[in-house]
Amino acid sequence: MTARRTRPAKRSISALATASLAIGCAVAVAGCATTFGSPTRHAVANLQATSIDVGPNLTIDGLIVALPNGTTANKGDVAYIEFNVTNQAKQDDELQNASASAVAPASSPSGEPQSGSPAPSESSASTSGSPLSAQPLPVGPTKIPGGTAALPGTARLVVALMSLSQPLSQGDAVRVSLQFANAGAVDDVLVPVWGSDYVGSSFLPSAPPSLPSSESPSPAVSGSAPASAPASSSPSAASSS
Repeated sequence: MTARRTRPAKRSISALATASLAIGCAVAVAGCATTFGSPTRHAVANLQATSIDVGPNLTIDGLIVALPNGTTANKGDVAYIEFNVTNQAKQDDELQNASASAVAPASSPSGEPQSGSPAPSESSASTSGSPLSAQPLPVGPTKIPGGTAALPGTARLVVALMSLSQPLSQGDAVRVSLQFANAGAVDDVLVPVWGSDYVGSSFLPSAPPSLPSSESPSPAVSGSAPASAPASSSPSAASSS
C-alpha cells in the first residue's frame, strides 16, 4: 500500500497568523496606553517623567520633581523641579516663574491609583492643592537659546523648591506651573516625584541656592543662582541604563 503524504492544514497556519497579529495589536495598544495626554496644555505623568508642548515652538521633556537625599524629603527640606527644553524659535526664551503644589492621586472606581500615575503618599494627598514652596529659586541659567536652521536650541533647567511646606516621597505626584517669556505658560502639569536613587547624584545640584535676604527681595525665578547646573542627560535615560 502506498503511503499518503499529508498536507498541512492551511486553516491552522491562517489561525496562527491571525493569533500572532492579534497579540501584536494588543501589545501596540498597551504601549499607546502609557503615552502622555494632550501635549498642548496639560500632560499626564507616567512612572518616569512628563512631556508637554508650550506653544508651537517650545517643548519640555523629562519633567520631574527630584529629591536630593534618598526617597523622602521632610518639611523644610529642598526638592528640585528639573526638565529639558527644546526651542524651535529663532529668538531666545527664558523661564520667568515656576511653582509646584501638592495633588491627590487620580483614582479608579475601585479606589486604586490609575495605571501610569505615581501613587502619592498620604501626606501629599491630605493637603492637595497647597503650594510646596513659597520661594522657588533657579539653579543655574534660565535662558533657552534660539534655534538655527540646522538645530533647535536646547537647555536643561532646574528650579529649587526651597523650604518645602510638607514632606514629599518618591511616588508622589505634584502639579507644576511654568511661565516663559515668549512661549507662554503651562499650568498644573501633573509631574512625578523621584528620589536620588533613581535620579542619580549627577543630575542634582551640588547645593541649593541661598534664600534671598529680606532686605533685598528677588523675583521667584531670576537669570542666575550661586549653584551650578546639573548634567544635561535626562533621568529617564539613566533609569534605562
